[in-house]
Amino acid sequence: MGDNILLQEFAASRSEAAFAALVRQHINLVFATACRQLGNHSLAEEVSQTVFVSLARKAGSLGRHPTVAGWLHKATLLECRRVLRTELRRQHREQVAVALGTVSAAGVSVWASLVPMLDEALLQLNEKDRLAVLLRFLEEKPLCEVGQALGASEDAAQKRVARALSQMTGFFRQRGFAVPALTASAPLFAAATHAAPAALACTVVAVSLAGTTTSSTLTILTLMNMTKLKLAAVSALMVAAITVPIYQQSRLRQLAAENSQLQALPAELLASRQERDEATNRLHLMQDGIDRSRRNAAELARLRGEAARLRNAAQELASLKAASGSPTQVAARDLAAIVELLKKRFEELPEKRIPELQLLSTGDWLQQAQNADMGSDIGVRKSLSEIRKNAKNKFANLLQSALKEFADANSGQLPTDLSQVAPYFKPPVDNEALARYQLTQTGSLTDVGQNRFVKEKAPVDDYDTLFEIALNGVRVQSVTPEATSTTTDESR
Repeated sequence: MGDNILLQEFAASRSEAAFAALVRQHINLVFATACRQLGNHSLAEEVSQTVFVSLARKAGSLGRHPTVAGWLHKATLLECRRVLRTELRRQHREQVAVALGTVSAAGVSVWASLVPMLDEALLQLNEKDRLAVLLRFLEEKPLCEVGQALGASEDAAQKRVARALSQMTGFFRQRGFAVPALTASAPLFAAATHAAPAALACTVVAVSLAGTTTSSTLTILTLMNMTKLKLAAVSALMVAAITVPIYQQSRLRQLAAENSQLQALPAELLASRQERDEATNRLHLMQDGIDRSRRNAAELARLRGEAARLRNAAQELASLKAASGSPTQVAARDLAAIVELLKKRFEELPEKRIPELQLLSTGDWLQQAQNADMGSDIGVRKSLSEIRKNAKNKFANLLQSALKEFADANSGQLPTDLSQVAPYFKPPVDNEALARYQLTQTGSLTDVGQNRFVKEKAPVDDYDTLFEIALNGVRVQSVTPEATSTTTDESR
């Protein structure tokens, strides 16, 4: 039965069976897409629930589509991008960048490394081509059903799938991957597919139907969009903010009454003041409890404010996505293209690479790309030289810190060989980087003073710089093709 029929039946009678059939047909597509984006099965399950709740809410407007696979794919990507915020988002992108820079020459590992880019490649296709690939490979539909969903014949569906695979092959090759032409048997789709847990479909149906029949739909969606940790924190604070104050106020009034009665008794009838004192102490403790409850209520308000901020961030992300042709995005793509060209030149000229390049972050590469001159051979050489200089400057900072820690651990003595400093680098560096430098003086810190006692052995290019490093400064000597030199001293 087609998706449009199931959606119309659900929208008309809120049929649980119709919605459960929709979930079973598409749960693997949504869960696998979330896994590729997040790399975390628990978060992927939460995203799957949120997407199907949204489908249940919009069933009436989506009933005209023969299949909702394309809508579910886009909705999953948007929800994943909402989840990938701040630190989680940055770490995930850095992991993807590292994975893309270390692709092996051939074999299954090539396909596995392309999995993080699969959804980006799918978004480059037009709507019908993307829907054909989603149905054929990620939902494993036969070509006859693909053609039926697209309103075309089986042969036309096969041609559309082949054309889409060719476009995706070009997408990967433009980004430097020497991949064979994608075919129906390519391991890429097998590596990108994740079967949803058996119980997830039932959970999605129950949560989605509950979310569309209760008056507190917005509250449910908000709670589902939070991580499990925040959900537990909010629940605890809500219980503390509502239940505890009621009990404490009642108990407080009871203790206050007891205290008044004790004070009203004649002194001769009081066998001991101990009971009154204990009641007073309990009164103070209960007052402290009320103060803590007020603080918990303030924390609850803060968490609600954070939830509102996250919803605003999701709306801003949607606005940015809609403005695909904005000057900011065009400039960002241009910088990314220049970074790819610079990295490609280093790959083509391995003798121009230095181990210190591993210390450069994505932001460092983008900053260098802003001033890169790719219009001439000399301009490219100077651009590569500036990148190496930036990497060596970062290495010099790490080396100075490592030398100080070594001296602290060895009674103020400097190493006799730079390899002895390797364990003190944070983060660690390759021994090949240390091998490019030599000690010109050893002894104690007092003997060295402000002298520069670590020197770079040789430049890589005539446009390069030579670094001489002291504990609190660096001397940078630039060597030009005309055999002249300039010197710069930088204090740390």
